[in-house]
Amino acid sequence: MKIIEYLGRLMMTGLLLCIPIFIIYSFFDGTFSKKEKIKDQPGLEYFKQYHNNKLSEEGYYKNDEKDSIWKYYDDNGNLEKEVYYKDYMNKELLKYYYENGQLESEGYSEYGYDYNIYKGPWKFYYENGQLEQEGYYENDKSEGPWKGYYENGQLDFKGYYENDKSEGLWKFYYENGQLEQEGYYEN
Repeated sequence: MKIIEYLGRLMMTGLLLCIPIFIIYSFFDGTFSKKEKIKDQPGLEYFKQYHNNKLSEEGYYKNDEKDSIWKYYDDNGNLEKEVYYKDYMNKELLKYYYENGQLESEGYSEYGYDYNIYKGPWKFYYENGQLEQEGYYENDKSEGPWKGYYENGQLDFKGYYENDKSEGLWKFYYENGQLEQEGYYEN
């Protein structure tokens, strides 16, 4: 990596003041990024990263840590996911999107070494925006009550997970809402 430009010189009454506005970094794989200082917000910077001249991610840094909302884009420039950071390594809200821009899923996670660990409530959606499933995760495993829905909004199933395995009473429904079958699961 090398810094290719350091911009932000301001001329006032003949004096040259060096005030950093933004820095551009260039990488050998065609990626480059830009950090902008936020006026009157000490420690806050807005960051944009580009790959092959297309925006790939953007968001805020606060005191050199990711903060607030971060947006990530696919190779076609479509919003792929949003991540809400609070104190960087703390709990965060994730939102994933279909290529058509419709919300695909949303839920909470904790940041692991190089991946996110699902934790807390999650919702998954059909490509038309209708709720498909909702439930809870604990340490990346399904835990607690879960419900699934047909695209018409009718309940498809409801049951309970324990340590990522079906447990207890589960009910399954026809698309018209009538009970199809029920059964008990034991681990």
